[in-house]
Amino acid sequence: MRTNFDMLITDEEIQKNTEAGFWKNRLLIDYFDEAVAAHPDKLCTVEPNNRHNYARLAEDVDIAAHALLEIGVQPTDVVGIQLPNWYEWLVIHLAAMRVGAITNPLIPIYRDREIGHMAKTAKVSVLFVPETFRRFNYMDMVDRLRDDLPDLRKTIVVRGQSQRKGFELFEDFLELGRIRRDENPADFAPLRPGPNDLALIMFTSGTTGKPKGVMHTHNNVLAGALPWPDKLGLDDSSVIHMASTFGHLTGYLYGVSLPIMLGATGVFQDIWDVDYFVYLVEKYKINHTSGAAPFLHDLLTAENLHHYDLSSLRHFCCMGAPIPRSFITDARERLPQMSVFGGWGMTECCLSTMGHPDYPDEKIINTDGRPLPGMEVRVVDSEGEELPAGREGNLQVRGAFLFRGYLNMLEETRKEFDGDWFVTGDLAIIDEEGFVSLSGRSKDVIIRGGENVPVADLENAIVQHADVADVAVVGMPDDRLQEIAAAIVVMEHGREPLTMEAMKKHLESTNIAKPYWPEYLEVTETLPRTPSGKPQKFKLREHLAEVAEQRKQEKADNGEAPTPGQVTAVPVLANKHGSWWGPVDVTRMDSLFSVEEKSTALQVRQFVDREIRPNIAEWYNDGVFPREIIPELGKLGVLGMHLKGYGCPGRSAVEYGLAAQELEAGDSGLRTFVSVQGSLAMSAIYKHGSLDQRLEWLPRMAKGEAIGCFGLTEPTAGSDPASMKTTARQEPGGDWVINGSKRWIGLANIADVAIIWAQTEEHGDGRGVRGFVVPTDTPGFSAQAIEPKLSMRASIQCEIHLDNVRLPSTAMLPLDSAVGLRGPFSCLNEARYGIIWGVLGAARDSFNAALEYGNHRTQFGTPLTHFQLTQAKLADMAVAINKGYHLAHHIGRLKDTTGITPEMISTGKLDNTRISIEIAREARAMLGGNGISLDYSPLRHANNLESVRTYEGTDEVHQLTIGRFITGVGAFHAPGGVN
Repeated sequence: MRTNFDMLITDEEIQKNTEAGFWKNRLLIDYFDEAVAAHPDKLCTVEPNNRHNYARLAEDVDIAAHALLEIGVQPTDVVGIQLPNWYEWLVIHLAAMRVGAITNPLIPIYRDREIGHMAKTAKVSVLFVPETFRRFNYMDMVDRLRDDLPDLRKTIVVRGQSQRKGFELFEDFLELGRIRRDENPADFAPLRPGPNDLALIMFTSGTTGKPKGVMHTHNNVLAGALPWPDKLGLDDSSVIHMASTFGHLTGYLYGVSLPIMLGATGVFQDIWDVDYFVYLVEKYKINHTSGAAPFLHDLLTAENLHHYDLSSLRHFCCMGAPIPRSFITDARERLPQMSVFGGWGMTECCLSTMGHPDYPDEKIINTDGRPLPGMEVRVVDSEGEELPAGREGNLQVRGAFLFRGYLNMLEETRKEFDGDWFVTGDLAIIDEEGFVSLSGRSKDVIIRGGENVPVADLENAIVQHADVADVAVVGMPDDRLQEIAAAIVVMEHGREPLTMEAMKKHLESTNIAKPYWPEYLEVTETLPRTPSGKPQKFKLREHLAEVAEQRKQEKADNGEAPTPGQVTAVPVLANKHGSWWGPVDVTRMDSLFSVEEKSTALQVRQFVDREIRPNIAEWYNDGVFPREIIPELGKLGVLGMHLKGYGCPGRSAVEYGLAAQELEAGDSGLRTFVSVQGSLAMSAIYKHGSLDQRLEWLPRMAKGEAIGCFGLTEPTAGSDPASMKTTARQEPGGDWVINGSKRWIGLANIADVAIIWAQTEEHGDGRGVRGFVVPTDTPGFSAQAIEPKLSMRASIQCEIHLDNVRLPSTAMLPLDSAVGLRGPFSCLNEARYGIIWGVLGAARDSFNAALEYGNHRTQFGTPLTHFQLTQAKLADMAVAINKGYHLAHHIGRLKDTTGITPEMISTGKLDNTRISIEIAREARAMLGGNGISLDYSPLRHANNLESVRTYEGTDEVHQLTIGRFITGVGAFHAPGGVN
C-alpha cells in the first residue's frame, strides 16, 4: 500500500471486509469510467451557472490529470481542494485519483488558523482555491501562510482573474494539460492507487484541540455509500441534491461519490438558498437531498413552497443533530410525499446508523436509526462493560466504514480504541430493537447547524482579551440551528463588562471562521467548577437552556420574530401629542398601524434622514441620480418589497405603502426608482415570467445588484398603449426581433434588464401585446437620458431605441397573464398603488416645512403660526393629508386581504396626487420668497408631483376609469370608437 503516511490496517481486516462484500476493491474513478461508457450524454452535474454531461466531465478530468502530471504531482502527493460545491471540485478530485494522488478536502469557511494547520500537517503540495468566495480573498490568505507551508509547490486559482506571483489560473492549468496530452499522452494504469491505499485526508473540526486529519482508504470510505441504493431505492435515474460542503464527509459521500457510483445526476448548491432549492426540485425533479436540520427548517418554512411542484422529492436525510418533532409534523402536512429521517455518524466512521422512511414515527423522531450493513454499535459503561438494552452509556462503533487512523498520530489513535471498537465520545441508548438514540456528549462539542464548533480554540482566543480573566464556551439551544455557541465570561478585576461588539472585534484578529463565533455573551462573577477546578459546563448548559426559553417566550409575547435587519423597537414619538406622524395627525391615524408596520417605516425614515435629506438639494440642482445608494436600498429591503420568495422581502401592502411615503418625503425620484425597480420591472418578471427568468433576475434585483426598467410608453402612445408601434416578429428558428422606440422610461440608461412591451400579431387593438425580458447589452438596444427637465431632476427618464434587437424564444414572458395589455396593466396597478401612499410623504414633508418655517419666521413681531390665516391653511392641509392616509390605509388593508379593483386604485391615485400637489404649492407660498430656494422642499416636491400626476395614468385617465365603473360605459375613445 503506497502512502507517505502510516495507517492502521491489517491483512485480516482486508480479508474480512472483502469476503463480507463490504469492500468492493473499486475506486470512485472506476464507477465514473463505467458511467461514462454507459451513458456519456447523460446529465452528470448541475450547479447555478453550469450543466455538464458525463462525457464533458470525463474530458475535463483527463485534461486535468495530464496537467497534474505536468506540474510534477506524483502518486501519494496530497492535493488540497478548498472550493465551494463547484464542478471543478469533481474535476480536480477525479483527476488526482487518476494520477494516484491523495485528496485533502478543505471547507471553504476555513481561514488562516485552520488552513495553516491542515495544509501543513497533510503536506499539501498543490492547493486549489477560489480567488474570492463570499467576500473572502483566498489568494491573500495563501500569501499570508506561504512561508509556513514548506510542501506547497503550486496554488491554482479557480474562477479567478487576478494575475499574481505564486498563483496560476485554472484555465492556464488546464491548457498545460491539453498541451501535455497532445505532445505526450500519459498511461495512467501504472499510477492507479490500490483500493486500500489512502484516498482522503479529511480533518475534524477540532472541538477539543487542533483539528485531526482523519485518514480514509478508497475501500472504507466508499463502503459508507454502498448501502444507500438498496436502502432508499436509488439508481441511475435518481437526481441527488447536495448543499452541504464537499469538504465534509456528508457532502463528499452523498454529493460527490453517491451520484457517480450510481451513474446518476448530482445537483449542487455552493450557497444554501431555499428559494433556489425549491426551484431546482421542480426543474430537475430532485428525488433525494441530505443536510443538517436548519436546511429542513428552511424548506418547510419557505415562502415560495407552494409555487413549485415538489412531488419528485421523496427523501430528506437530516444529519448533524436530532430532528425536532415539529419538523416531522410540518413535513407530513406540507410535503406529504417526502420522507424525513435521520442518521448518526462522524468524520471517523461515516454515517453509521440511519433511519428509514418505513420506520414508525416514534423511531424516526426519537432515534438515529439502526446500524447500516457493515457497521456495529454498542454501549458500554465507564469500565468498558457492554450494557443491556435501554441503558445509557458510552457509544462505540466498529466496521467497514471506520477510518484508518489520525494523520501522524497513530499512538493517539490507538488510545481512541477499545480493542477494535472506536470510542466515539457520544452517550447513547440502544433499545431492544437495535435503534440507537444519542442522549448526550461526553466530549465538549457544540454542533451548530451540523457544524462542529471548535470550543477549545474559541476559549483560548477569548481569554487572550486583555480584560477577560476566564471564559467557558457552551452550547445554547436554538430553534433553527439546534445549538449556537454562547460565551460565559469572567472579567479581570475592575474592568468594564465585555460587549458583543468588543468580542467580535477581538476575534477578527484570530482568523477563527465567523460561523464559529459565539452568538450569545454573558458576563458573570465566577464560573461553576468542580473541586478539582474543572468548569461544570452542565450547569451552564442548564442555565443557557432557561435563557433560550425566556428569549423565545419574549419573542412570542411580542409577536412574530423579526426578519433579519428588521427594526422592532417602538418608533420614537415625534411630538407632544404622542403621534409618530407628528402634528399633522389630527385624527389619531397613528392607531391604524401596528408597531411592526411603523418600525418598517422607521427604518426607511432613518435612511432618508441620514442619506437623502443632506444631499437631495445638490442632486436635484445638478440633475443626477445617486447610483451609490442602490445597494443600500437593497439592504433596506425596499426593492421588490411586496414580492415573496426569490430573495424578496415579502412584506405586506401596508408596509410597502408606509415605506413608499417615507421615500417620497425625501424625494419623488427616490420613490420612483423603487417603484420602477420593484413594482414594474420585478413585478413583471414575478407575475408573468418563467422560472428561469425569475431565478436569473429577481434575487439580484432585490439586492440592487441588477437594475431594471419597464418599457411601455412610446412617443406617440402614452395614455393609449394599445396604439404602440413597437413590434416583435418571431422568425422561423424561434428568435424574436424587436424594433421600435419607447419614451419616458425610468432608469433605462443604467438598467441591466428592460421589460419591453411590443405588438406581436394583432396590431392596433392590444391583444397581440407581449412582454419581453431584454438584457440591455443586447445589440440594437440603446437608451439616452431626456434632458433638460424642470421636474424629477434627481431621477432618470430616458428614450429607448430598439433596432433589430434579436432575442431567443425564451425571452418572452410566457404566462397567460401576460397576454395583451392586462400584462403591463397589472404591473402599472402595482406602481399606482405605491403612488397612492408615496405622494402623501411629499405632502407631509411640505406641511412640516411650512409649519417649521412658520414657527420661527416672525412678521409684525409675531411668529407666522400665530396668525389666523396661517392656522387655517395648516388646518386645511392637515385635514387633506389625514383623509389621504385614511384612504391609502383602507385600500392597503383591502389589498392585503380581499384584493382591490382598478377603480379603487384610480380613486387613490387621482385624489391623493391632486391634494398633495396643492399642499406642496400652498406650503411653498407660505414660505414667501424663501420658498423658491432649494433650501426648502415644497417647490421641489410640487415640481416632482407634476410628473407623478402625469405618469402611471393622468388625472383624466383615472377619472374615466372611475366614470366607467359608475356608469358602466367606457368613454376612453371618441363617440363611435371602441372601448
